[in-house]
Amino acid sequence: RRLFSAIGAFFRTQAILGILVALLLFSLYMQVFSYGLTDSESTFQSPYCTAVPANNDAIIAYLQQEHIHYAWANNWIGYPIVFKTHDNIIVADPQPLIRQTPLLNRIPADTNAVLQADRPSMITVVKQNDRYPLIEMILDIKNVTYDVARFHSVQGTDVLVVTPLSRTVSPLEAGDFYDVFQCSRDA
Repeated sequence: RRLFSAIGAFFRTQAILGILVALLLFSLYMQVFSYGLTDSESTFQSPYCTAVPANNDAIIAYLQQEHIHYAWANNWIGYPIVFKTHDNIIVADPQPLIRQTPLLNRIPADTNAVLQADRPSMITVVKQNDRYPLIEMILDIKNVTYDVARFHSVQGTDVLVVTPLSRTVSPLEAGDFYDVFQCSRDA
């Protein structure tokens, strides 16, 4: 009887071990199989903002070339720029101020620095085929002169860097910028 229970225990252990090895091999197979299906442009992007570029080096180079040290942008665009430039370019998300939700203001010192800056730029996502986006309409209505640089982002979207020239423009002005800093392909 003991012999049969020992043999039964041995086979149960071997069966469990076999199942674990099979699951490990299946998991490995699925990793290798799914690797070929990935999109290198969006693999490490946030699922909440897929419209921003995976590689923002061209935007950073432009900001540095134009000596732009302060800008407004949503946090999905801004935080990587601040990180990559070691705080040499400060970008703050205006949405917590626009929507009056101060608890979402993750780095108040950066927000205050951009609020105090002289003519900070505004970085936003627009549809690729939108040749006269909302941010430009708002600035034109306010009679603000500005420079615009457009950078390809992902399929169907671009990133605009808009730099006011004639005066400082705050995204808090009269609620006009409520929809400008949304991160959406429908922006």
